[in-house]
Amino acid sequence: MQYMDVTFRETTNVDGLHPSETHVLETLKRLKHSGIDYVEPSYIQPPKNGVFSLRDYNEEFIARVAALFEGTRTKIATMLLPDGFNPGLYSDVFFQSVDMVRLGCNRWEIKQTAKPIDYFKKNGLQVAVSLIRSSQYSADECANAMLEAEGNGTDIFYLADTNGTMLPEDVRRRISELRRRTDILLGFHPHDNMGFAEANSLEAMNCGAEFLDGSLLGFGKGAGNARTEKMFVLFERLKKEGYDSKALIPAMRYFFENVYSALPAQAVFTEQYKFILYALHGVTLATDKKLKELARVHGLDELDLAAKLVFQFSGDFDALQSSFNVESDDQSLPITTQ
Repeated sequence: MQYMDVTFRETTNVDGLHPSETHVLETLKRLKHSGIDYVEPSYIQPPKNGVFSLRDYNEEFIARVAALFEGTRTKIATMLLPDGFNPGLYSDVFFQSVDMVRLGCNRWEIKQTAKPIDYFKKNGLQVAVSLIRSSQYSADECANAMLEAEGNGTDIFYLADTNGTMLPEDVRRRISELRRRTDILLGFHPHDNMGFAEANSLEAMNCGAEFLDGSLLGFGKGAGNARTEKMFVLFERLKKEGYDSKALIPAMRYFFENVYSALPAQAVFTEQYKFILYALHGVTLATDKKLKELARVHGLDELDLAAKLVFQFSGDFDALQSSFNVESDDQSLPITTQ
């Protein structure tokens, strides 16, 4: 079993948060003796404006992260979206620092993975394909996506519960079907909208997944991810060797004091509870982006608008948006106006 901490790669999905390189490195160096198998600190998209960002390719930063874990079992992973693949971008420094590249894909993007898989494997890296929003697909559809990725040469296939709506039985059905139809390594990336991130991870592991993801304090988009500290306690109870939950405490404390606490408590509450509401009707990240813009245009609170979307319009964003074209005071008010 392999465990990957994705704390800082996930921070790129949290609005208003831009951790400094110092805060990233200071947090990660405190994980050195914890036994984490992989750390995924960033994306490797083509850089845009030269400002430090965990979304952009930055080989010097990645090399500094790799140096933190020299002499330990921890390996370095990075994530790439297929449309950002640029084979002329990556240097020898990158290939000496990184052990795995993960390709995050919608179902229709898996056909685009053949070239990056071939390129990164020829340069000695392990490659994973991660099917995002996998709750939107049946077990059979997930298996067909995996077989396509396997045909392209992927070493590992992940299911990412990006919408955070899976229950343990949903994970069991999908992972079991994947395992029945392949011998390649499988992974699972949970989100915690329904409060089952750790339970779903355990179910995935019991059904044959060899890779699991999580983050410090469960930090991540919306309601967050599985909590690395909880997963380590679980591993210790299951007698899995090499993981030390006590060694996570310095990193957890530093991350909370210097990164997490930079977000206003109201913003954290709003973001987490919105995604709990979204889980009721499978509202996606794409819809949340549109809801944010609608809230901005009309000067409304996002949580009020999310509640209206879920309870009044059953997750139908088009119907919610259309309601603002009706000239009615009742239609344009937040649901909790006093």
